Amino acid sequence: MDLKKYWTSTSLATFISWPIYLNGSLILLRMATANPWVLPLGIFPLLVLGHVIYKFGKDTVLPDTFLSRYGPFLAPILCTLVVWLFMASVNGGDFSKHSYGNFGLLVFLPSFAFYFWAISRTYWFLPALTIAGSLFFIVCFAVGTWRSKRLATRENKKGLYALGLILILASVATVQGYTQYRSVLHPDPNYPEPSNDAYSLRRDYGPFDGNSKLVSPKKPPSLQIDQDYPKLDGAVALIPIYAAAAKAIYRVGEAQDSENLRKKAVGFSETTPAAYKALLDGRAEIIFTLAPSDEQVKEAAEKGVAYTLTPIAREAFVLLVNEQNPVTNLSAAQIRDIYSGKIKDWREVGGAPGKIMAFQRNAGSGSQTAMLRVMDGTSMREPLKAEYHESMGNHP
Repeated sequence: MDLKKYWTSTSLATFISWPIYLNGSLILLRMATANPWVLPLGIFPLLVLGHVIYKFGKDTVLPDTFLSRYGPFLAPILCTLVVWLFMASVNGGDFSKHSYGNFGLLVFLPSFAFYFWAISRTYWFLPALTIAGSLFFIVCFAVGTWRSKRLATRENKKGLYALGLILILASVATVQGYTQYRSVLHPDPNYPEPSNDAYSLRRDYGPFDGNSKLVSPKKPPSLQIDQDYPKLDGAVALIPIYAAAAKAIYRVGEAQDSENLRKKAVGFSETTPAAYKALLDGRAEIIFTLAPSDEQVKEAAEKGVAYTLTPIAREAFVLLVNEQNPVTNLSAAQIRDIYSGKIKDWREVGGAPGKIMAFQRNAGSGSQTAMLRVMDGTSMREPLKAEYHESMGNHP
């Protein structure tokens, strides 16, 4: 096989044909998480592909030099590492599920168009799987050439230079990935978070359920409603309050179905922004949340709505540090300096030397709105992010 034909056919395979084939196997393997019997269907195509590549290396007439022989296999890895490092320079190294802004750069990966649909926006899988697939191709090919006793090539020194470049880029990417991992929060398996999904909330705090965890007042309130129930909604932290209010105030007749009444009388939006949206959309009439942000007031005004705010309680705003952090007291001024980026190291506030990771909630949430009041007009720095999805944590 002449060099031009070899490079054309092999490059088409490594950049297009094999990624498509590998992507199909990946989809089957993902299906196996729900249907274990599908697992062999995902592994078998990979074994078949590996055998085809092995036979190609064993039986094909190959170029003599290292780069001309292995170049089509190394090119996807080199391309992927260059794209990976370029992305790290423009998006702050964030390859988490929340890095929507610059993921479009991944279209420059050899297998982007195929892997994207299989991994559902877990962007760091794209370069990782591309490199893993290319290494799989190289190993199968090298075993085939070894079996044919044609593994040795001329100009191996150039091949070592190419491998050295790839190792350097891979090392930089690994350091970047480790740095990124250390800069975000991850769930601790020793302290699983309690479930706060809609089903669990309805189960535990259903206002008209016999097994509800809601408390009841010692004396029935003077206000009692037995029809035209106002629809209540609110933030997840306040569900026990407004669900308990519905339980105490809304009188349920014997002929009424408690589940239908709950749907009509109580909503579980769970987050503050969702509760305000339910109010503006007419799906709620009273919501229990912290005071609205300036943006939420503006949005309501644009729709011709003016909020009537009725304070019913005061809430403490608490900032948490790691249990091993010796800092136990911060002034409001120090907190503003930390969240504005003026103070970046714990030693500046009496702690041990170490970078401060100042995490925030998402814009529009009750706690973020309260934090903006703490900042008292001081601009906040770009927030760090959690790298996992939770109903209360899938934003900064």
